[in-house]
Amino acid sequence: MMQFGQRLLTTQFFGTKEIIVINHTECGMMTASGDFLSEVLRNQGIDVDRVSVDPALPELKLPKGIFSKWIKTFTDVDEICTQQVELLRNSALIPQDIVIHGYIWEVESMSLRRPYKRLSEKVNTASAMKAKTAKHTEPIL
Repeated sequence: MMQFGQRLLTTQFFGTKEIIVINHTECGMMTASGDFLSEVLRNQGIDVDRVSVDPALPELKLPKGIFSKWIKTFTDVDEICTQQVELLRNSALIPQDIVIHGYIWEVESMSLRRPYKRLSEKVNTASAMKAKTAKHTEPIL
């Protein structure tokens, strides 16, 4: 997940001129949906509608029903990288002259690449990693 505040601070006050977003294939964030994770946490007695999302800011709470979206799981590493770059480029908090790039570390080929420029014949997707999206009955270890 992106630390947006750090990007804001470094570009506004410390002279950062370029931001590079790097994601990777075989990412655990592709293995379960936000709804599935919320369900697992609820089954463990955690109220995701009342949990503090930042231990350093206990007063910071999400609106009810938003936790599943906030956790930011995804199914396509190329798409999420592109979305993260666009989020930064379109933010009023990041100066327009900042250069922003996105890359994917392709675990399968051990190489860095641009989104949608696969280097390996087989790149694991969320479905190949058997992403958990349905209701579950077994505890997750």
